[in-house]
Amino acid sequence: MALGAQGRDIAVAGYDIEIGAYDSDVDRDAEMATHVRQQFNALPSAARMLVLTGNVHAMRHPFEDAPPEMQHRTMAAFLLDLPLYSVRVEALRGHTWHCMSPRPAMPLLERPARAPVADTDPDRSYDVWVYLSALSVGTLTDR
Repeated sequence: MALGAQGRDIAVAGYDIEIGAYDSDVDRDAEMATHVRQQFNALPSAARMLVLTGNVHAMRHPFEDAPPEMQHRTMAAFLLDLPLYSVRVEALRGHTWHCMSPRPAMPLLERPARAPVADTDPDRSYDVWVYLSALSVGTLTDR
C-alpha cells in the first residue's frame, strides 16, 4: 500500500497451477517456474519482483537430508539464472500451515530468539533464514 501511495507501479499475479493439472511435484514446480519467468521477463528493466511461495518451492537446492518427496528440482532451482534471492521465513512461536489434508493451523514448538542467518555456499537451500518472533495464520475450513 505504501509503495502504491508513492505512485509506484504495483501488480499482483498468480503463478500456481491447478491441482490435478500435473503428474508430479517436479512438473508442478517446473510449470510454476515457467509462469514466474514469463512474468519476470515482462517487467521493465529496473523493476523488482517479489514471489511469495512455500518454503520447499523457494529452495535453491534441497537439503541433503530432506525426505524423498522433497528431493527434486524445485521452482527456485529452475530460476537460478535469474537474480534470485531466496529467503526462508520461520517463526519462533505461533502456528503454521503444513502441506497435508485437511490443512489445519499447526502449533509451532517455541524456540529462543535467533538472528537472521545468511548462507553463500553454492549448494545452499536459501540465501538467508529470517526468524519472526511469532506467526499467526488463519485456519481453513470447509464452510
